[in-house]
Amino acid sequence: MPAITPIPPGVMKDLLVLANWTVSAEGRFNWILTRGGNQIVVPKRGEMLSLTIFEDILTKARLDPGQFWELLSKTGFDRYADLR
Repeated sequence: MPAITPIPPGVMKDLLVLANWTVSAEGRFNWILTRGGNQIVVPKRGEMLSLTIFEDILTKARLDPGQFWELLSKTGFDRYADLR
């Protein structure tokens, strides 16, 4: 299994929605997603999420690497598309 590396903010939001999180609020700089009384803030700015924010989101969402890759494949995001 490949190493997990940061992804664009919008892809993270889409991935969390696929994991049954709901966008409960959206501001100029971030999305707030909720599920079962828990909350995750996903910043909108930047080409990729920083590693610290990325890891924090995965921890709060309780996503293991297998779940991450499965959900990421459903978003249609292809990290290497620009290299082809």
